[in-house]
Amino acid sequence: MNSMKMAWPLVPMVKYEPRLARAIGKWMLNNINASRLFFPNEIDDKHQWLPEMKDYTKSIVAYEGLRFEDCYNKPELKGVHPVALGDGPNWNPKNPKESMFSLYSTSPVGILGAMVDTTDVPMILRLNCNTTDFYSERPYPVYLYYNPYTVSKSVSYQPTGKADVFDIVSKKYLARNIDKATMIEIPANQACVLTELPAGTKIERDNNRLVANGHVITYQ
Repeated sequence: MNSMKMAWPLVPMVKYEPRLARAIGKWMLNNINASRLFFPNEIDDKHQWLPEMKDYTKSIVAYEGLRFEDCYNKPELKGVHPVALGDGPNWNPKNPKESMFSLYSTSPVGILGAMVDTTDVPMILRLNCNTTDFYSERPYPVYLYYNPYTVSKSVSYQPTGKADVFDIVSKKYLARNIDKATMIEIPANQACVLTELPAGTKIERDNNRLVANGHVITYQ
């Protein structure tokens, strides 16, 4: 649950503090990969507390979390790391074993569902920085891309119209005047925060802010 909920504030944060883009992009890649292990059909039987009931929730409701080791001393899980389980029986011994599965812990997965998309390069994700930035104007599409590889990679970027693509991390245009899928290069072990502007939009500096058509697109 906490892994999923932390994506809510962290991903839009890079619009305001792009120096955090690499750290947050790396964390999100690992977070998304690990979060699948909360779901009983995504982790092998020997690393979960209730493998005999893994179809009980049809893998829609997940375990409450993933621990380094079993806290209930189940003999079959001795020495097994990690273990998917829940807190229900810890709160009250009378709680049934089904309380290992947690609706309130699973519901935030919708945050990731709305925010995360894949690209044509494995392990490079497209993270929508506007999804949970609820109180901003959000005039332009903004996406965070993190490249975990030791070499630069090019990903396909599909604009919503005729557009310029500006990276607020490097403060450079990565593409101009495009209206179809275009390859964008992401440096090795680095992140880009791509702001899609209408083609020909002029960017102006106002102290420590970059402004496009009267809209602040970054503060650094």
